[in-house]
Amino acid sequence: MRLATVEHHRRPAAAVITADESVRLPAVLSAAAAVTGTELGLDEVRLMPPLQPPSVRDFVAFEEHVAGVVKSVTSQAAVPDE
Repeated sequence: MRLATVEHHRRPAAAVITADESVRLPAVLSAAAAVTGTELGLDEVRLMPPLQPPSVRDFVAFEEHVAGVVKSVTSQAAVPDE
């Protein structure tokens, strides 16, 4: 069993993918799609990213991070001009 995010009828939903690769949708989406006990094949849904983070940050670009790395290697907290 694997947890996934899928899109079915243009609606994203959390789903369970079983060992035989069938997709089980929650009852809420099943009711909205006018079907009950929805179990679909992988070819009937679109797999989506499992999580939608609110933002993605590149921690390497933070000056404090660079200073910390430099200090851990050279014992100086100076950030190179580059």
